[in-house]
Amino acid sequence: YDQQRVYMFRPNLVPATRETSGVLAAWMQSINGDAAQAGLSPEQNNYQAPGLYETAVGSDAQGWVLAFQAAMEQQSDIIMMLGSGWGHHRLSAEKAARMLDYAMWELLVGSGISGAPALLPDRKLRDDLLKEAGVAIQQEDKFRAAKTVPAGFVRDIAQYIEYSKNQVMEHLDAVYQAKYTVNGLLRPKFYCVCLTETENKVIAGGMTRSLWALAARYNGKLDFLRKDSVSTVGAESEVQQVEEVSASKPAVSPMTFFGIPGEGSRIAFLLDASKDMVNDASGGVFSYNFVKDQVQKGVEKLPPDALFNVILYNGKSVSLFKPEMVAGTPENITDLKEWLQPVNNDPLKTGLPENFVKEASVADYGTVIGNDSAVWLSALQVAMQQKADTVFITGAGWGNHPVARDKGRKLLDFSIWNSWGEKGGSVEIVTEDVDENGEVITTSTTTAGGTSSSTSFGSINGIKQDKKQRDALLKEALKAIEKEDKQRKAKGGAQPFVRDIVSYLRYNAQNINEHINAIVQAEYVSGNAGTPVINYICLAPADGIVSAETDRNLRKLTGDYGGSFVLFLGAGSSDEIKTLNPQLELTE
Repeated sequence: YDQQRVYMFRPNLVPATRETSGVLAAWMQSINGDAAQAGLSPEQNNYQAPGLYETAVGSDAQGWVLAFQAAMEQQSDIIMMLGSGWGHHRLSAEKAARMLDYAMWELLVGSGISGAPALLPDRKLRDDLLKEAGVAIQQEDKFRAAKTVPAGFVRDIAQYIEYSKNQVMEHLDAVYQAKYTVNGLLRPKFYCVCLTETENKVIAGGMTRSLWALAARYNGKLDFLRKDSVSTVGAESEVQQVEEVSASKPAVSPMTFFGIPGEGSRIAFLLDASKDMVNDASGGVFSYNFVKDQVQKGVEKLPPDALFNVILYNGKSVSLFKPEMVAGTPENITDLKEWLQPVNNDPLKTGLPENFVKEASVADYGTVIGNDSAVWLSALQVAMQQKADTVFITGAGWGNHPVARDKGRKLLDFSIWNSWGEKGGSVEIVTEDVDENGEVITTSTTTAGGTSSSTSFGSINGIKQDKKQRDALLKEALKAIEKEDKQRKAKGGAQPFVRDIVSYLRYNAQNINEHINAIVQAEYVSGNAGTPVINYICLAPADGIVSAETDRNLRKLTGDYGGSFVLFLGAGSSDEIKTLNPQLELTE
Protein backbone atom coordinates (compact mmCIF):
# COMPACT_ATOMS: atom_id res chain seq x y z
CA TYR A 1 0.00 0.00 0.00
CA ASP A 2 1.11 3.54 -0.73
CA GLN A 3 -1.35 6.36 -0.04
CA GLN A 4 -4.35 5.71 -2.32
CA ARG A 5 -2.71 2.75 -4.09
CA VAL A 6 -3.05 -0.88 -3.05
CA TYR A 7 -1.18 -3.53 -5.00
CA MET A 8 -2.36 -7.13 -4.49
CA PHE A 9 -0.33 -10.21 -5.41
CA ARG A 10 -3.54 -12.00 -6.40
CA PRO A 11 -7.14 -10.77 -6.53
CA ASN A 12 -8.13 -13.42 -3.96
CA LEU A 13 -6.49 -15.62 -1.34
CA VAL A 14 -4.49 -18.48 -2.89
CA PRO A 15 -2.93 -21.70 -1.49
CA ALA A 16 0.56 -21.29 0.01
CA THR A 17 2.27 -23.80 -2.29
CA ARG A 18 5.98 -23.88 -3.18
CA GLU A 19 5.13 -22.70 -6.69
CA THR A 20 3.13 -19.77 -5.37
CA SER A 21 5.94 -18.85 -2.97
CA GLY A 22 8.43 -18.68 -5.82
CA VAL A 23 6.18 -16.45 -7.92
CA LEU A 24 5.58 -14.24 -4.87
CA ALA A 25 9.32 -13.79 -4.29
CA ALA A 26 9.79 -12.57 -7.87
CA TRP A 27 6.76 -10.28 -7.59
CA MET A 28 8.12 -8.71 -4.38
CA GLN A 29 11.43 -7.81 -6.04
CA SER A 30 9.75 -4.99 -7.95
CA ILE A 31 8.61 -3.21 -4.78
CA ASN A 32 10.99 -0.58 -3.34
CA GLY A 33 13.99 -2.33 -4.82
CA ASP A 34 15.40 1.03 -5.93
CA ALA A 35 15.52 3.93 -3.44
CA ALA A 36 15.42 6.38 -6.34
CA GLN A 37 12.03 4.98 -7.39
CA ALA A 38 10.43 4.35 -4.02
CA GLY A 39 6.72 3.77 -3.64
CA LEU A 40 4.12 2.16 -5.86
CA SER A 41 3.86 3.26 -9.48
CA PRO A 42 0.48 4.15 -11.05
CA GLU A 43 0.50 0.71 -12.69
CA GLN A 44 0.99 -1.02 -9.33
CA ASN A 45 -2.57 -0.36 -8.20
CA ASN A 46 -5.01 -3.19 -8.84
CA TYR A 47 -7.50 -2.92 -5.97
CA GLN A 48 -11.03 -1.64 -6.39
CA ALA A 49 -13.34 -1.33 -3.39
CA PRO A 50 -16.51 -3.39 -3.96
CA GLY A 51 -18.71 -0.63 -2.56
CA LEU A 52 -18.90 2.43 -0.35
CA TYR A 53 -18.97 2.03 3.42
CA GLU A 54 -21.28 4.57 5.03
CA THR A 55 -18.76 6.00 7.48
CA ALA A 56 -17.13 9.38 8.04
CA VAL A 57 -14.05 8.10 6.18
CA GLY A 58 -16.09 6.49 3.39
CA SER A 59 -14.19 6.50 0.10
CA ASP A 60 -11.26 8.41 1.63
CA ALA A 61 -9.60 5.30 3.11
CA GLN A 62 -5.91 5.33 2.24
CA GLY A 63 -2.59 3.79 3.20
CA TRP A 64 -2.72 0.88 5.62
CA VAL A 65 -6.44 1.53 6.27
CA LEU A 66 -7.24 0.83 2.63
CA ALA A 67 -5.00 -2.26 2.66
CA PHE A 68 -6.61 -3.46 5.91
CA GLN A 69 -10.00 -2.94 4.25
CA ALA A 70 -8.92 -5.03 1.24
CA ALA A 71 -7.68 -7.84 3.53
CA MET A 72 -10.94 -7.93 5.46
CA GLU A 73 -12.95 -7.96 2.25
CA GLN A 74 -11.18 -11.24 1.48
CA GLN A 75 -12.28 -12.45 4.96
CA SER A 76 -8.75 -13.18 6.13
CA ASP A 77 -8.41 -14.92 9.50
CA ILE A 78 -5.03 -13.33 10.23
CA ILE A 79 -3.75 -9.99 8.92
CA MET A 80 -0.08 -9.07 9.34
CA MET A 81 1.12 -5.58 8.54
CA LEU A 82 4.55 -3.98 8.30
CA GLY A 83 4.39 -0.19 8.45
CA SER A 84 5.97 2.95 9.83
CA GLY A 85 3.19 4.14 12.12
CA TRP A 86 -0.40 5.34 12.35
CA GLY A 87 0.25 7.96 9.70
CA HIS A 88 -1.92 10.80 8.45
CA HIS A 89 -5.42 10.11 7.16
CA ARG A 90 -6.38 13.22 5.26
CA LEU A 91 -9.55 14.12 3.43
CA SER A 92 -9.55 13.96 -0.34
CA ALA A 93 -9.39 17.37 -2.03
CA GLU A 94 -12.95 16.96 -3.27
CA LYS A 95 -14.34 16.05 0.14
CA ALA A 96 -12.36 18.78 1.90
CA ALA A 97 -13.76 21.39 -0.48
CA ARG A 98 -17.27 20.07 0.10
CA MET A 99 -16.81 20.23 3.88
CA LEU A 100 -15.74 23.86 3.70
CA ASP A 101 -18.66 24.72 1.42
CA TYR A 102 -21.02 23.80 4.26
CA ALA A 103 -20.05 27.12 5.84
CA MET A 104 -22.35 28.69 3.27
CA TRP A 105 -24.97 25.98 3.23
CA GLU A 106 -25.40 25.98 6.99
CA LEU A 107 -26.83 29.47 6.71
CA LEU A 108 -29.77 27.85 4.94
CA VAL A 109 -30.46 25.28 7.67
CA GLY A 110 -33.74 26.18 9.31
CA SER A 111 -34.61 28.60 6.52
CA GLY A 112 -37.24 26.34 5.02
CA ILE A 113 -35.27 25.83 1.81
CA SER A 114 -35.84 22.31 0.53
CA GLY A 115 -33.14 19.86 1.57
CA ALA A 116 -31.46 22.19 4.07
CA PRO A 117 -32.16 20.00 7.15
CA ALA A 118 -30.39 17.09 5.43
CA LEU A 119 -27.17 19.08 5.70
CA LEU A 120 -27.07 18.83 9.49
CA PRO A 121 -25.13 15.53 9.65
CA ASP A 122 -22.57 16.88 7.16
CA ARG A 123 -22.30 20.06 9.18
CA LYS A 124 -21.52 18.06 12.32
CA LEU A 125 -18.85 16.06 10.52
CA ARG A 126 -17.31 19.27 9.20
CA ASP A 127 -17.30 20.84 12.66
CA ASP A 128 -15.66 17.76 14.18
CA LEU A 129 -12.98 17.70 11.50
CA LEU A 130 -12.32 21.43 11.75
CA LYS A 131 -11.93 21.08 15.51
CA GLU A 132 -9.17 18.52 14.98
CA ALA A 133 -7.58 20.77 12.36
CA GLY A 134 -7.54 23.59 14.89
CA VAL A 135 -5.66 21.37 17.34
CA ALA A 136 -3.11 20.48 14.64
CA ILE A 137 -2.56 24.17 13.82
CA GLN A 138 -2.07 25.02 17.51
CA GLN A 139 0.50 22.23 17.86
CA GLU A 140 2.38 23.51 14.84
CA ASP A 141 2.43 27.02 16.33
CA LYS A 142 3.86 25.62 19.58
CA PHE A 143 6.64 23.88 17.67
CA ARG A 144 7.38 27.10 15.82
CA ALA A 145 7.43 29.09 19.05
CA ALA A 146 9.79 26.55 20.69
CA LYS A 147 12.21 27.06 17.80
CA THR A 148 11.68 30.86 17.83
CA VAL A 149 10.15 30.67 14.36
CA PRO A 150 7.29 33.12 13.58
CA ALA A 151 3.78 31.66 13.58
CA GLY A 152 2.67 30.55 10.12
CA PHE A 153 -0.18 32.11 8.19
CA VAL A 154 -2.74 29.41 7.40
CA ARG A 155 -3.77 29.75 3.78
CA ASP A 156 -5.21 26.29 3.23
CA ILE A 157 -6.95 24.91 6.32
CA ALA A 158 -8.04 21.82 4.36
CA GLN A 159 -4.48 20.48 4.44
CA TYR A 160 -4.72 20.26 8.24
CA ILE A 161 -7.95 18.27 8.25
CA GLU A 162 -7.46 14.61 9.13
CA TYR A 163 -9.75 11.79 10.18
CA SER A 164 -9.45 11.04 13.88
CA LYS A 165 -8.43 7.71 15.38
CA ASN A 166 -12.05 6.98 16.31
CA GLN A 167 -13.28 7.69 12.77
CA VAL A 168 -10.65 5.34 11.34
CA MET A 169 -11.62 2.67 13.87
CA GLU A 170 -15.31 3.10 13.07
CA HIS A 171 -14.56 2.68 9.36
CA LEU A 172 -12.70 -0.59 9.92
CA ASP A 173 -15.48 -1.77 12.23
CA ALA A 174 -17.99 -1.10 9.44
CA VAL A 175 -15.95 -3.28 7.05
CA TYR A 176 -15.75 -5.96 9.75
CA GLN A 177 -19.51 -5.86 10.30
CA ALA A 178 -20.18 -6.10 6.57
CA LYS A 179 -17.73 -8.93 5.82
CA TYR A 180 -17.55 -10.96 9.03
CA THR A 181 -20.44 -10.38 11.42
CA VAL A 182 -23.22 -10.79 8.85
CA ASN A 183 -21.58 -14.03 7.70
CA GLY A 184 -21.14 -15.41 11.22
CA LEU A 185 -17.34 -15.22 11.03
CA LEU A 186 -15.00 -14.54 13.94
CA ARG A 187 -13.09 -11.27 14.17
CA PRO A 188 -9.72 -11.48 12.37
CA LYS A 189 -6.45 -11.28 14.28
CA PHE A 190 -4.28 -8.29 13.41
CA TYR A 191 -0.53 -8.21 14.03
CA CYS A 192 1.47 -5.06 13.29
CA VAL A 193 5.23 -4.62 13.10
CA CYS A 194 6.19 -0.97 13.15
CA LEU A 195 9.53 -0.01 11.61
CA THR A 196 11.14 2.69 13.74
CA GLU A 197 14.40 4.50 14.31
CA THR A 198 17.36 3.19 16.29
CA GLU A 199 16.63 5.39 19.30
CA ASN A 200 12.92 4.50 19.35
CA LYS A 201 12.18 8.20 19.72
CA VAL A 202 9.26 8.25 17.31
CA ILE A 203 7.15 5.51 18.85
CA ALA A 204 5.96 7.26 22.00
CA GLY A 205 2.66 9.04 22.37
CA GLY A 206 -0.50 8.96 20.31
CA MET A 207 0.76 6.84 17.42
CA THR A 208 1.70 4.01 19.74
CA ARG A 209 -1.56 4.19 21.69
CA SER A 210 -3.58 4.15 18.48
CA LEU A 211 -1.78 1.13 17.05
CA TRP A 212 -2.06 -0.69 20.37
CA ALA A 213 -5.78 0.08 20.39
CA LEU A 214 -6.15 -1.32 16.87
CA ALA A 215 -4.15 -4.48 17.63
CA ALA A 216 -6.12 -5.07 20.83
CA ARG A 217 -9.45 -4.52 19.11
CA TYR A 218 -8.53 -7.16 16.54
CA ASN A 219 -7.13 -9.69 19.01
CA GLY A 220 -3.51 -9.19 17.98
CA LYS A 221 -0.27 -7.58 19.02
CA LEU A 222 2.06 -4.70 18.20
CA ASP A 223 5.84 -5.05 17.94
CA PHE A 224 8.60 -2.71 16.81
CA LEU A 225 11.35 -3.47 14.30
CA ARG A 226 14.24 -1.19 15.13
CA LYS A 227 16.73 -0.02 12.57
CA ASP A 228 19.65 -1.41 14.60
CA SER A 229 18.09 -4.89 14.76
CA VAL A 230 18.46 -5.46 11.01
CA SER A 231 21.81 -6.56 9.52
CA THR A 232 22.79 -7.28 5.94
CA VAL A 233 23.97 -10.81 5.13
CA GLY A 234 25.09 -11.06 1.51
CA ALA A 235 22.30 -9.72 -0.66
CA GLU A 236 19.57 -10.52 1.84
CA SER A 237 18.33 -8.67 4.92
CA GLU A 238 17.85 -10.73 8.03
CA VAL A 239 15.97 -9.75 11.15
CA GLN A 240 18.18 -10.60 14.12
CA GLN A 241 15.78 -9.46 16.78
CA VAL A 242 12.41 -7.74 17.07
CA GLU A 243 12.11 -6.25 20.53
CA GLU A 244 9.42 -4.14 22.09
CA VAL A 245 10.18 -0.83 23.76
CA SER A 246 10.11 -0.58 27.53
CA ALA A 247 6.63 0.95 27.52
CA SER A 248 5.09 -1.90 25.54
CA LYS A 249 2.95 -4.65 27.05
CA PRO A 250 4.18 -8.03 28.31
CA ALA A 251 3.53 -11.10 26.21
CA VAL A 252 -0.07 -12.03 25.48
CA SER A 253 -1.46 -14.55 27.94
CA PRO A 254 -2.87 -17.72 26.30
CA MET A 255 -6.46 -16.98 27.28
CA THR A 256 -9.44 -15.08 25.97
CA PHE A 257 -12.47 -13.70 27.73
CA PHE A 258 -15.58 -13.27 25.57
CA GLY A 259 -13.35 -13.44 22.50
CA ILE A 260 -10.95 -10.76 23.80
CA PRO A 261 -7.32 -11.78 24.43
CA GLY A 262 -5.73 -11.27 27.82
CA GLU A 263 -2.52 -9.28 27.57
CA GLY A 264 0.24 -9.33 30.14
CA SER A 265 0.72 -11.32 33.32
CA ARG A 266 -1.64 -9.45 35.67
CA ILE A 267 -5.31 -9.84 34.76
CA ALA A 268 -8.25 -8.25 36.58
CA PHE A 269 -11.87 -9.35 36.09
CA LEU A 270 -14.41 -6.71 37.17
CA LEU A 271 -17.99 -7.89 37.56
CA ASP A 272 -21.13 -5.81 38.11
CA ALA A 273 -23.12 -7.25 41.03
CA SER A 274 -26.11 -4.89 40.77
CA LYS A 275 -29.70 -5.94 40.10
CA ASP A 276 -29.38 -4.57 36.53
CA MET A 277 -27.32 -7.66 35.73
CA VAL A 278 -30.21 -10.04 36.42
CA ASN A 279 -32.72 -8.26 34.21
CA ASP A 280 -35.17 -10.72 32.63
CA ALA A 281 -34.65 -9.17 29.20
CA SER A 282 -30.94 -10.09 29.41
CA GLY A 283 -31.44 -13.66 30.54
CA GLY A 284 -31.74 -13.01 34.29
CA VAL A 285 -29.87 -15.23 36.73
CA PHE A 286 -28.92 -17.72 34.01
CA SER A 287 -26.93 -15.14 32.02
CA TYR A 288 -25.23 -13.91 35.18
CA ASN A 289 -24.19 -17.42 36.17
CA PHE A 290 -22.94 -17.90 32.62
CA VAL A 291 -20.70 -14.82 33.05
CA LYS A 292 -19.39 -16.13 36.39
CA ASP A 293 -18.61 -19.43 34.69
CA GLN A 294 -16.68 -17.61 31.94
CA VAL A 295 -14.63 -15.79 34.58
CA GLN A 296 -13.68 -19.10 36.21
CA LYS A 297 -12.75 -20.67 32.86
CA GLY A 298 -10.72 -17.61 31.93
CA VAL A 299 -8.73 -17.95 35.15
CA GLU A 300 -8.20 -21.67 34.49
CA LYS A 301 -6.53 -20.85 31.17
CA LEU A 302 -3.99 -18.45 32.67
CA PRO A 303 -0.36 -19.63 32.57
CA PRO A 304 1.33 -20.59 35.87
CA ASP A 305 3.28 -17.32 36.10
CA ALA A 306 0.22 -15.09 35.60
CA LEU A 307 -1.67 -13.42 38.46
CA PHE A 308 -5.35 -12.46 38.67
CA ASN A 309 -8.01 -10.93 40.85
CA VAL A 310 -11.79 -10.68 40.63
CA ILE A 311 -13.43 -7.47 41.81
CA LEU A 312 -17.19 -7.11 42.32
CA TYR A 313 -18.91 -3.73 42.38
CA ASN A 314 -22.36 -2.41 43.20
CA GLY A 315 -22.94 1.30 43.63
CA LYS A 316 -20.06 2.57 45.76
CA SER A 317 -19.36 -0.84 47.28
CA VAL A 318 -16.43 -2.90 46.02
CA SER A 319 -15.49 -6.44 47.07
CA LEU A 320 -12.22 -8.19 46.19
CA PHE A 321 -11.68 -11.92 45.83
CA LYS A 322 -8.23 -11.46 47.37
CA PRO A 323 -6.56 -8.34 48.83
CA GLU A 324 -3.82 -8.66 46.19
CA MET A 325 -3.47 -10.52 42.89
CA VAL A 326 -2.86 -14.27 43.17
CA ALA A 327 -1.85 -17.15 40.92
CA GLY A 328 -4.45 -19.37 39.25
CA THR A 329 -3.66 -22.41 41.38
CA PRO A 330 -6.23 -25.21 41.76
CA GLU A 331 -6.85 -24.03 45.34
CA ASN A 332 -7.51 -20.44 44.26
CA ILE A 333 -9.79 -21.57 41.43
CA THR A 334 -11.83 -23.68 43.88
CA ASP A 335 -12.01 -20.75 46.31
CA LEU A 336 -13.09 -18.42 43.50
CA LYS A 337 -15.94 -20.72 42.50
CA GLU A 338 -17.21 -20.85 46.08
CA TRP A 339 -16.79 -17.09 46.50
CA LEU A 340 -18.77 -16.25 43.35
CA GLN A 341 -21.53 -18.83 43.87
CA PRO A 342 -23.88 -16.75 46.09
CA VAL A 343 -23.54 -13.54 44.02
CA ASN A 344 -26.81 -12.84 42.16
CA ASN A 345 -27.74 -16.50 42.36
CA ASP A 346 -31.20 -15.60 43.64
CA PRO A 347 -33.27 -12.96 41.77
CA LEU A 348 -34.80 -11.93 45.10
CA LYS A 349 -31.38 -11.30 46.69
CA THR A 350 -29.37 -9.23 44.22
CA GLY A 351 -26.21 -7.27 44.82
CA LEU A 352 -23.26 -8.04 47.05
CA PRO A 353 -24.08 -10.55 49.80
CA GLU A 354 -24.09 -9.04 53.29
CA ASN A 355 -21.12 -11.10 54.46
CA PHE A 356 -18.87 -9.81 51.64
CA VAL A 357 -16.14 -7.40 52.66
CA LYS A 358 -16.87 -4.04 51.09
CA GLU A 359 -13.93 -1.85 50.31
CA ALA A 360 -14.26 1.65 48.89
CA SER A 361 -11.58 3.46 46.89
CA VAL A 362 -10.37 6.46 48.86
CA ALA A 363 -7.51 7.92 46.82
CA ASP A 364 -8.64 11.00 44.92
CA TYR A 365 -5.67 11.65 42.56
CA GLY A 366 -6.49 15.38 42.58
CA THR A 367 -9.39 15.16 40.11
CA VAL A 368 -12.91 16.58 40.08
CA ILE A 369 -14.22 13.18 41.16
CA GLY A 370 -11.64 12.87 43.93
CA ASN A 371 -12.57 9.98 46.24
CA ASP A 372 -16.13 9.94 44.93
CA SER A 373 -15.79 7.15 42.35
CA ALA A 374 -18.62 4.62 42.04
CA VAL A 375 -19.71 1.47 40.16
CA TRP A 376 -17.16 0.17 37.63
CA LEU A 377 -14.94 3.24 38.09
CA SER A 378 -14.33 2.27 41.74
CA ALA A 379 -13.46 -1.29 40.75
CA LEU A 380 -11.26 -0.09 37.88
CA GLN A 381 -9.37 2.18 40.26
CA VAL A 382 -8.66 -0.77 42.56
CA ALA A 383 -7.53 -2.91 39.59
CA MET A 384 -5.14 -0.21 38.41
CA GLN A 385 -3.78 0.26 41.93
CA GLN A 386 -2.94 -3.46 41.72
CA LYS A 387 -1.09 -2.75 38.44
CA ALA A 388 -3.33 -4.86 36.19
CA ASP A 389 -1.98 -5.25 32.64
CA THR A 390 -5.43 -6.11 31.28
CA VAL A 391 -8.82 -5.31 32.78
CA PHE A 392 -12.04 -7.05 31.74
CA ILE A 393 -15.13 -5.17 32.94
CA THR A 394 -18.42 -7.02 32.60
CA GLY A 395 -21.40 -4.80 33.34
CA ALA A 396 -24.78 -3.53 32.26
CA GLY A 397 -23.66 -0.20 30.78
CA TRP A 398 -22.09 3.16 31.53
CA GLY A 399 -23.82 3.25 34.89
CA ASN A 400 -24.76 5.95 37.34
CA HIS A 401 -21.93 8.11 38.70
CA PRO A 402 -23.56 10.27 41.39
CA VAL A 403 -21.93 13.06 43.35
CA ALA A 404 -21.84 12.21 47.07
CA ARG A 405 -24.49 14.09 49.05
CA ASP A 406 -21.98 15.90 51.26
CA LYS A 407 -19.98 16.98 48.26
CA GLY A 408 -23.13 17.97 46.37
CA ARG A 409 -24.32 20.16 49.24
CA LYS A 410 -20.89 21.75 49.49
CA LEU A 411 -20.88 22.55 45.78
CA LEU A 412 -24.33 24.09 45.90
CA ASP A 413 -23.30 26.18 48.91
CA PHE A 414 -20.87 28.02 46.65
CA SER A 415 -23.93 29.84 45.34
CA ILE A 416 -23.91 31.78 48.62
CA TRP A 417 -20.17 32.37 48.61
CA ASN A 418 -20.32 33.51 45.02
CA SER A 419 -23.03 36.07 45.80
CA TRP A 420 -20.86 37.56 48.56
CA GLY A 421 -17.98 37.91 46.16
CA GLU A 422 -20.09 39.50 43.43
CA LYS A 423 -22.03 41.96 45.63
CA GLY A 424 -19.01 43.16 47.56
CA GLY A 425 -20.64 42.41 50.90
CA SER A 426 -18.88 40.72 53.76
CA VAL A 427 -19.61 38.42 56.65
CA GLU A 428 -17.63 37.62 59.78
CA ILE A 429 -16.79 33.95 60.30
CA VAL A 430 -15.87 32.77 63.80
CA THR A 431 -13.80 29.60 64.02
CA GLU A 432 -12.83 27.73 67.19
CA ASP A 433 -10.06 25.23 67.79
CA VAL A 434 -10.85 22.62 70.44
CA ASP A 435 -8.78 20.06 72.27
CA GLU A 436 -9.47 16.34 72.48
CA ASN A 437 -11.90 16.96 75.35
CA GLY A 438 -13.94 19.46 73.37
CA GLU A 439 -12.65 22.50 75.28
CA VAL A 440 -12.11 25.72 73.27
CA ILE A 441 -8.40 26.50 72.92
CA THR A 442 -8.37 29.47 70.48
CA THR A 443 -10.95 31.62 68.74
CA SER A 444 -10.36 33.57 65.52
CA THR A 445 -12.48 35.86 63.36
CA THR A 446 -12.06 36.33 59.61
CA THR A 447 -14.06 38.12 56.93
CA ALA A 448 -15.45 36.61 53.74
CA GLY A 449 -16.46 38.72 50.79
CA GLY A 450 -16.12 42.49 50.46
CA THR A 451 -12.56 43.72 50.30
CA SER A 452 -11.10 40.78 52.18
CA SER A 453 -9.40 38.34 49.82
CA SER A 454 -8.53 35.63 52.32
CA THR A 455 -10.56 33.59 54.79
CA SER A 456 -10.17 30.35 56.66
CA PHE A 457 -12.07 28.83 53.73
CA GLY A 458 -9.70 30.25 51.11
CA SER A 459 -9.97 33.32 48.94
CA ILE A 460 -13.10 34.36 47.07
CA ASN A 461 -11.10 34.06 43.86
CA GLY A 462 -10.09 30.57 44.90
CA ILE A 463 -13.65 29.31 44.78
CA LYS A 464 -14.07 30.20 41.12
CA GLN A 465 -12.93 26.72 40.17
CA ASP A 466 -15.48 25.22 42.55
CA LYS A 467 -18.12 27.45 41.00
CA LYS A 468 -17.11 26.19 37.57
CA GLN A 469 -17.48 22.61 38.74
CA ARG A 470 -20.83 23.39 40.36
CA ASP A 471 -22.12 25.01 37.18
CA ALA A 472 -21.02 22.04 35.07
CA LEU A 473 -22.73 19.57 37.41
CA LEU A 474 -25.90 21.66 37.54
CA LYS A 475 -25.97 21.75 33.76
CA GLU A 476 -25.94 17.94 33.65
CA ALA A 477 -28.52 17.77 36.46
CA LEU A 478 -30.91 20.03 34.56
CA LYS A 479 -30.54 17.79 31.50
CA ALA A 480 -31.49 14.76 33.64
CA ILE A 481 -34.50 16.59 35.08
CA GLU A 482 -35.61 17.67 31.61
CA LYS A 483 -35.27 14.10 30.34
CA GLU A 484 -37.32 12.80 33.27
CA ASP A 485 -40.03 15.39 32.60
CA LYS A 486 -40.26 14.30 28.96
CA GLN A 487 -40.64 10.67 30.00
CA ARG A 488 -43.37 11.60 32.49
CA LYS A 489 -45.15 13.70 29.89
CA ALA A 490 -45.02 10.88 27.34
CA LYS A 491 -46.74 8.63 29.89
CA GLY A 492 -49.32 11.26 30.80
CA GLY A 493 -47.78 11.87 34.22
CA ALA A 494 -47.69 15.19 36.05
CA GLN A 495 -44.54 17.27 36.08
CA PRO A 496 -42.83 16.77 39.48
CA PHE A 497 -41.52 19.47 41.78
CA VAL A 498 -37.80 18.96 42.30
CA ARG A 499 -37.15 19.22 46.04
CA ASP A 500 -33.67 17.68 46.12
CA ILE A 501 -31.52 18.75 43.20
CA VAL A 502 -28.45 17.17 44.87
CA SER A 503 -29.82 13.74 43.97
CA TYR A 504 -29.59 14.67 40.29
CA LEU A 505 -25.90 15.65 40.34
CA ARG A 506 -23.83 13.27 38.21
CA TYR A 507 -20.24 13.17 37.01
CA ASN A 508 -20.04 13.28 33.23
CA ALA A 509 -17.89 11.27 30.83
CA GLN A 510 -15.18 13.92 30.69
CA ASN A 511 -14.85 13.91 34.51
CA ILE A 512 -14.54 10.12 34.47
CA ASN A 513 -12.01 9.99 31.63
CA GLU A 514 -9.87 12.63 33.36
CA HIS A 515 -9.99 10.62 36.59
CA ILE A 516 -8.88 7.43 34.83
CA ASN A 517 -6.07 9.27 33.08
CA ALA A 518 -4.86 10.66 36.42
CA ILE A 519 -4.76 7.12 37.87
CA VAL A 520 -2.84 5.84 34.84
CA GLN A 521 -0.32 8.66 35.14
CA ALA A 522 0.18 7.99 38.86
CA GLU A 523 0.16 4.18 38.87
CA TYR A 524 1.69 3.31 35.48
CA VAL A 525 3.37 6.12 33.55
CA SER A 526 5.29 7.48 36.53
CA GLY A 527 6.89 4.05 36.89
CA ASN A 528 7.47 3.60 33.13
CA ALA A 529 4.99 0.71 33.10
CA GLY A 530 3.11 1.59 29.91
CA THR A 531 -0.68 1.73 30.16
CA PRO A 532 -3.33 -0.88 31.00
CA VAL A 533 -5.62 -2.40 28.39
CA ILE A 534 -9.25 -1.78 29.37
CA ASN A 535 -12.03 -3.94 27.89
CA TYR A 536 -15.76 -3.76 28.51
CA ILE A 537 -18.23 -6.63 27.98
CA CYS A 538 -21.72 -5.13 28.08
CA LEU A 539 -24.58 -7.45 28.99
CA ALA A 540 -27.51 -6.54 26.72
CA PRO A 541 -30.94 -7.90 25.77
CA ALA A 542 -31.25 -10.30 22.86
CA ASP A 543 -32.11 -7.40 20.51
CA GLY A 544 -28.68 -5.88 21.22
CA ILE A 545 -30.10 -2.42 21.92
CA VAL A 546 -28.12 -0.30 24.39
CA SER A 547 -28.35 3.43 25.04
CA ALA A 548 -26.46 5.82 22.79
CA GLU A 549 -24.64 7.13 25.88
CA THR A 550 -23.43 3.65 26.84
CA ASP A 551 -22.26 2.86 23.31
CA ARG A 552 -20.52 6.19 22.79
CA ASN A 553 -18.81 6.50 26.18
CA LEU A 554 -17.70 2.89 26.54
CA ARG A 555 -16.33 2.73 22.99
CA LYS A 556 -14.25 5.81 23.74
CA LEU A 557 -13.06 4.41 27.07
CA THR A 558 -11.93 1.08 25.62
CA GLY A 559 -10.56 2.67 22.46
CA ASP A 560 -8.41 5.11 24.45
CA TYR A 561 -6.82 2.24 26.37
CA GLY A 562 -6.28 -0.24 23.56
CA GLY A 563 -9.20 -2.46 24.50
CA SER A 564 -12.44 -3.79 23.03
CA PHE A 565 -16.08 -2.98 23.65
CA VAL A 566 -18.34 -5.95 22.91
CA LEU A 567 -22.00 -6.68 23.46
CA PHE A 568 -22.88 -9.93 25.19
CA LEU A 569 -26.49 -10.80 24.38
CA GLY A 570 -28.02 -12.60 27.34
CA ALA A 571 -30.54 -15.43 27.19
CA GLY A 572 -32.08 -18.18 29.30
CA SER A 573 -30.07 -21.12 27.97
CA SER A 574 -26.51 -21.92 26.87
CA ASP A 575 -27.60 -22.88 23.36
CA GLU A 576 -29.44 -19.60 22.86
CA ILE A 577 -26.51 -17.60 24.25
CA LYS A 578 -24.09 -19.26 21.84
CA THR A 579 -26.49 -18.72 18.94
CA LEU A 580 -26.83 -15.02 19.78
CA ASN A 581 -23.08 -14.50 20.29
CA PRO A 582 -21.23 -16.47 17.58
CA GLN A 583 -18.43 -13.87 17.37
CA LEU A 584 -17.44 -13.97 21.05
CA GLU A 585 -15.61 -17.32 21.07
CA LEU A 586 -17.26 -18.31 24.34
CA THR A 587 -15.27 -20.83 26.34
CA GLU A 588 -16.73 -24.31 26.44
